[in-house]
Amino acid sequence: MNHKIFSWQKFIIELLITAVIIVVLSAKIFAAELFGPMEGFYWVVGSAERFNEVKILQDIDKTLSNNKYLSGIFIGATWKDIEPESGKYSWGLLDKEIQLAHKYKKYYKLVIYPGANSPEWIYREGCQAFTMGVANKYRSNFGENIKVPIPWDTIYLNNFNRLIKKVSERYSNDPYLVAIAITGANAQSAEMHFVKGKQEIKRLEQYGNFRTKLVEVYKSLIDSFAQNFPHQQLCLHIAMPVNGMEREVRTIIEYGIKKYPKQFTIQSCQLNGLRDNSQLFSYRMITDYKNLVHHGFQSLAGWSHSQERQGSMEMAILNYIRVGSQYWELWRGDGMSKEICAQLKEKLEAAEKLGYEKYKEQLIKE
Repeated sequence: MNHKIFSWQKFIIELLITAVIIVVLSAKIFAAELFGPMEGFYWVVGSAERFNEVKILQDIDKTLSNNKYLSGIFIGATWKDIEPESGKYSWGLLDKEIQLAHKYKKYYKLVIYPGANSPEWIYREGCQAFTMGVANKYRSNFGENIKVPIPWDTIYLNNFNRLIKKVSERYSNDPYLVAIAITGANAQSAEMHFVKGKQEIKRLEQYGNFRTKLVEVYKSLIDSFAQNFPHQQLCLHIAMPVNGMEREVRTIIEYGIKKYPKQFTIQSCQLNGLRDNSQLFSYRMITDYKNLVHHGFQSLAGWSHSQERQGSMEMAILNYIRVGSQYWELWRGDGMSKEICAQLKEKLEAAEKLGYEKYKEQLIKE
């Protein structure tokens, strides 16, 4: 009799242990589940600084209602707009954009812009600032001076990571949010660009070994985004932060691949049809790591107003299929144009069917 009781007790204990293991494994599987991946065409919606809120929302509503060629949208907000005062948040425009993505069952990628778009109150709290000139002639503020936080400043990082956690609490469980751009050490955009001018680099050297510091900052940012966005792809927009940092950028990429192989994504924002893109730094990084990581592109410019910067659609497609990327972000005017998207999709599908070499031969003959 005692033997039977002992057997039943043992059976119940083993059953409970099995149940606990199943629950733990299920939790781990759920935690590792991605809402993506990003695939197809994504439309770069544009910022509220360039287009007023009403127009942005009207354009999203109109575009998503009639452009079936878009898989999703790329939306974002500046830190200074989201948190104009410490601990006081404003989610209005982002919430409305996301509501429209839901309405039309479209995925979205999110970006938060720090750098020159950081709020003034972080400097009042003691964050170190670095002033530099805008070197990109295509930017509206070309030639002007901008102020950015020193990326490894403790006050800055603590506040930025707190913001990322708040963004995560609001949006990370949304299954339509498939990706987020890794930011935190940028100058103006989501790309890794930081300091470019020779004199400015000399000033940066006063802070010690800034290259090593930037690598460590990026590692910590990758960890922070991964912790806060477990269901999303973590997109690093590849660029040279400071001239001569190729080795350091490779270290950052390899860190992300090794630690977060399912989530980590690299992106070049310079895809164009002016020429063979293989000499571009960000394109070379995708070429070198394409078999190890999810990757995609954003157009350098757009076809909707001029081909001066973007070049031919055919050459851009050739550059795209050469590395077998999974997604393509289109500039505002192109994403709004159903005709451009339809033309791009048709040509891209035909090129992918032919394959890189045969498509290249076809372009040469034409």
